[in-house]
Amino acid sequence: MKKNNSKKIVEYLFTNDYEKAIIDQLLNLAISKDNKILNIACEHRLVPDFLNKIINPDRTFGLEINRIITETNPKIKYCNVNCDKFPFETESFDIIISIWGMEHFQTKNVFQESCRVLKKGGRFVFITPNTSNPIFFFNKIFNGQLSKIYYKYFTTSQYKPHITFYKFNNQKMLRKIAQIYGYSFKKIIYLGPSCFLDYFSFSCFLQNTIRKLEKVATNRFLYFLKPYFICILEK
Repeated sequence: MKKNNSKKIVEYLFTNDYEKAIIDQLLNLAISKDNKILNIACEHRLVPDFLNKIINPDRTFGLEINRIITETNPKIKYCNVNCDKFPFETESFDIIISIWGMEHFQTKNVFQESCRVLKKGGRFVFITPNTSNPIFFFNKIFNGQLSKIYYKYFTTSQYKPHITFYKFNNQKMLRKIAQIYGYSFKKIIYLGPSCFLDYFSFSCFLQNTIRKLEKVATNRFLYFLKPYFICILEK
């Protein structure tokens, strides 16, 4: 990112503030209840709970590869976004969103089809991990094994991460894709702390120390190493 773009960097201390970040960005795009929205890889939630106040469920559709989900909600359409044509007419949507979906896609078809179904001036807004961050960089190198180890041994969670490919998880690649498919690259907003092993949760002192050091380093100098980013493309 060029130095004069550093003013666009938004500071968020905790990871779950991505919800506020997305809301802020959508409001900046003057989103309204009249906008027709497409949610790619929506899973069970056609409209995420945190977006209920600004997105109209009656004007929202979803895409999902899980047929069990698509059979329970007629507004969620089956689609393998890696190869299928989206089941919608050209220039159908004002805004397309994808919340933690981009890291699971393998081909550029998602960008080509999103551009096709977006209206002129429509935006494609998504949040995804940033592979410039060391944690996600090495998770990519080791084919997602680090995330499996993290959830199994450090959080003792039963959650099993979906397969990730990280094909489109850095700014350089996204700028190239925007040029290929006719998007205008509007903005990228880096956010979140690295949360590496929950900052060694056995020590509150160590957690707070690392948080403060990381906050200074990544907000002032190394913002491109933050673990997540929101990207906004415009047709």
